[in-house]
Amino acid sequence: MGLFIVAIAGLYYFLSFKKTHITPTLEGTWICQQFLDSIAAKRSVAAVKVSPMFVQISFKKGWTDSVMCTGIASTYRMQLIKQKKGKYLLTRFTDTLGTIKLKKIFSFEEKWSGMKWTYIKVDSVFKGMDQGKVFHRSLNRILIAGKYQPLKGTSLLKEIVFSDSGSVEGIKGFAKYKLCYGKDCFRGTLPKDVIFMEGSKRTVHLAFDLAADTLNVYTVSRSDTVTQFKLYWKLLRIK
Repeated sequence: MGLFIVAIAGLYYFLSFKKTHITPTLEGTWICQQFLDSIAAKRSVAAVKVSPMFVQISFKKGWTDSVMCTGIASTYRMQLIKQKKGKYLLTRFTDTLGTIKLKKIFSFEEKWSGMKWTYIKVDSVFKGMDQGKVFHRSLNRILIAGKYQPLKGTSLLKEIVFSDSGSVEGIKGFAKYKLCYGKDCFRGTLPKDVIFMEGSKRTVHLAFDLAADTLNVYTVSRSDTVTQFKLYWKLLRIK
């Protein structure tokens, strides 16, 4: 009886993937490691200058030929068309956006730009519609997540903590932060990076850069074609 149950379970497992391209190898969450490596090397998103169409791609067992893709502004549900083993077209409505290849590495080649990006799997099981949170955590860890002490600025406590989940402690009036990784929010702030500080009553758009263990945060003002940066906070990383 026990062997019969095992056989039936094995047959069900096999058939559950027969009508879908979401295989055990694909299932899970993948982030664009190539983009993150470039950011880490330059300690800046703005300095990288180019970004992938999708920073995070997630596949779930049971979905028939569909995938969740997080881009610069939002997360979209796309369709997957298998061409042959290890090669798929990624489409939305009637448009082909690019080609996914999964052999020794996972890569996505964008149709219009011709750019090819590599990804790594960070979760073997799809955990939910996280709107790119896995990528955001990795980006935060690379750039500013950590503990700091204030060197200059107002509304700063003795210790400031930026978590990789996007929360912040030690700055009065603010509880969350988000780093920009898309072209739209860099308008008027280049060559510096952008951070959005969020409180219960307001969200503030600031610029920042990194110098050794120092995080410099600036207010931004514009007049005609001139952009001015004024140092707002200066923080020293202690951990």
